[in-house]
Amino acid sequence: MFGETIIDEYRYVRQLTRSNKDAATCGLELGEVVKHLGGSRAVYCHVIPFVRIAEIFTSSIPVVKRRYITKDWNVKLFQSVVVPTLDDTERTRLLDSLMSAKGRFDVLMVLDYGHGLIDRRVARALGQMKFPFKALNIQANSYAYQNSFRPKWNGTNWDLFACNEDEAMLYGNAKPSSFARLCLRTLGKKGICARERELEIATPGFTVSVADRLGAGDASFCLASLARCVSDRLEVVSFLANCAGALKTQNIFGNERGITKEELCEFIRGR
Repeated sequence: MFGETIIDEYRYVRQLTRSNKDAATCGLELGEVVKHLGGSRAVYCHVIPFVRIAEIFTSSIPVVKRRYITKDWNVKLFQSVVVPTLDDTERTRLLDSLMSAKGRFDVLMVLDYGHGLIDRRVARALGQMKFPFKALNIQANSYAYQNSFRPKWNGTNWDLFACNEDEAMLYGNAKPSSFARLCLRTLGKKGICARERELEIATPGFTVSVADRLGAGDASFCLASLARCVSDRLEVVSFLANCAGALKTQNIFGNERGITKEELCEFIRGR
């Protein structure tokens, strides 16, 4: 896995009555802070139950996202983000490390969260690397929207590309199908649309109770990539991706843990 590490920090507060002096939301901090490993490390947690070995190539300084959340109802009131400044020396070091290790792995998963680790040069280098299977996932969070996803992946080659509907729109006329054999577009509770060449199928999502939607895309991407390595059937890939997204949404708050093989099998048996 190649991508940024994100620290998801939750600061619990008790929401107070707004002052008549301004419209700002005010919360009394309760002294309870929970931290989860997100980004590429969250994907690692989803991957590791299903593979023999896995390794992360990530920046030395993580992105930190702080969410202020009510204790009683888990309602997120406000979020801030701290994005480190990276230089080309670190990017080169990571690319060199990945090149040295690539003979040990069958799958390269690239996670582009849009915080600056993967610039145009890194994108081109990753796209030109030779692996038995390569998968790319982009995520347009609020910071990435601010900085805009350029079509930096054009001219690269991938076996699988995944994004959601909003992220697909960021490409405009630069269609992901021009650089990926299989394109997955997640549609939230409506499911997944998978397209390979002229074949396109839509797989409906599963109705589940919602614990937290954060990270559902990571889970779907992970299982879709692994499924694609062993099956050419789009309905199999889409089904497992939908299962992973539903499990993450239903059972896991934030990125407190990854999906387990046992709960995935149990969920499948219940379909």
